[in-house]
Amino acid sequence: QARKGSYPHFMIKEIYEQPEKARALINYLEQKENIKPLIETILAARRLFLIGSGSSYNACVLGAFYLNSIAGIEAIPVVAGAFNEFYRHLDLEKEAFILVSQSGETKDVINVLNKLENLGAQNIVAIVNVLGSSLQLRVKSFLPLLTNLEISVPATKTFLNQIIAFLNLAWELSQEKKREGPLTRQEINSLSGLIDQTIKQKLSLIRQLAKLLKDQKHLYYLGFGPSYPVCLEGALKLKEVTYLPCEAMYSSEFKHGPLATISPGDWVIFISTSQDAAMTISHLNEITCRGGQVALLAPEKEAFQLNASFLIPLLSDNYYLSPVLGAVTAQLLAYELSQEFNLDPDKPRNISKTLTVD
Repeated sequence: QARKGSYPHFMIKEIYEQPEKARALINYLEQKENIKPLIETILAARRLFLIGSGSSYNACVLGAFYLNSIAGIEAIPVVAGAFNEFYRHLDLEKEAFILVSQSGETKDVINVLNKLENLGAQNIVAIVNVLGSSLQLRVKSFLPLLTNLEISVPATKTFLNQIIAFLNLAWELSQEKKREGPLTRQEINSLSGLIDQTIKQKLSLIRQLAKLLKDQKHLYYLGFGPSYPVCLEGALKLKEVTYLPCEAMYSSEFKHGPLATISPGDWVIFISTSQDAAMTISHLNEITCRGGQVALLAPEKEAFQLNASFLIPLLSDNYYLSPVLGAVTAQLLAYELSQEFNLDPDKPRNISKTLTVD
């Protein structure tokens, strides 16, 4: 039976477990025989669909960025519930499908699996946490997340290992294709330590920000490039554990309508890489010049410090690693804000850990 130990909630316990779980997964993925079937399936395909729901879909969005940018693989993220409606003309011999699910029982994902099997698709693989689940047993190969049991309803360590899995896959594929890029195996291996430092070093700042945000009636998470998928996850975590309406958007889209909702004193959260600083600063200034306040999760940079109302520095400047640290920071922010409201984040109202209905 899982126990909280000295932690007040499973959510924060599972956040603190992330450095260890990330290290276990990275070590596993370094053994090439463990991912060879997935690599072969992906390389044989003309394009790749990444399919998931909820946090798993958000991981697919960042996974698609990693695969496209690092490995040159045409990867398309799709919400599981929409796949059967939007993709009706598939070339099953030239396309591959990665189904992503924490539980391996998510009904929307299983519906996609049923359709693909009925059509005779062969190139179906999975990223899944629960071994012995329907998804794991029915695909030809799978990648385990190695996070052990996740009790809290909001995904934390499973989401983080999903995006780390995609980052590793993208890097391994880039090596197979002999593509050079600004990411090394040593940098990937440094992730578990960076995650640990983020949890230990940034908690005080995160708590300060939670107190600043607690009186807000609604929030936005805005990000550009690889930060956008992390914003999707950050907004989902806030909605799940605080019940605050929170919308994630690609930051360049905010001026196309939603900017009208900003009043003086409203807070907006941005996540950014250093490489996207020019776009991020341009977009956040559209808010601050109208009296809004901006909290920014981004690597230490003077321009960010000068333009943001509140900065939580991320501990890596690497374009591909800083989104991972942004995800950890967003998880902690959601947790701390739930505590400002005296809510139990482990059991959000109206939702459950595994969704087995349409």
